[in-house]
Amino acid sequence: MAVVYGNLMAAGGNYTIRVRLAAGAKIPPHWHPDAERATVLSGSILFGQGTRLTTAGTTALSAGSFLYIPAKVPHYLIARSPSIVQVTGTAPFKMINAH
Repeated sequence: MAVVYGNLMAAGGNYTIRVRLAAGAKIPPHWHPDAERATVLSGSILFGQGTRLTTAGTTALSAGSFLYIPAKVPHYLIARSPSIVQVTGTAPFKMINAH
């Protein structure tokens, strides 16, 4: 993960991060106190909502795809190929385990 803009801990500030994922990488179910906006910059991912990581019911997203994830919605990602996802949100950045 790399910070592109902002301070992840500066309350009320905006941030942009880029997350690089290897093929097969999984970001387990989690949620954030604030909404996120995510763009798949390269590669292909599966996006799912809920507290259980599964491929059933996921949405396949490729480069150029955009996601708006409301605050407190449990979600997860599975990289289908090496991928880079850019995420913008409001600090402080918090990732709460949804298990």
